[in-house]
Amino acid sequence: RRKAPPRSATRCGLTEAATAIEAFGIPGTKAAARLAGLKPGLPRRPLLPLKRSQQRAVERAWLKAVADRTPS
Repeated sequence: RRKAPPRSATRCGLTEAATAIEAFGIPGTKAAARLAGLKPGLPRRPLLPLKRSQQRAVERAWLKAVADRTPS
């Protein structure tokens, strides 16, 4: 068996961000898409848009992932 290559910091950062965003389901994914510059619209009923505190959590995860991917 071959050993898996070591995970880079960038890959780990993206995985952490994806996990944090996915915790909020479809509304979290739509909020992250909005941060990426897309226009995903609001989640359909019975789902609700994120609360402000949840939106901030998605923003923090997104910004951390972007910072991890930015070359030094």
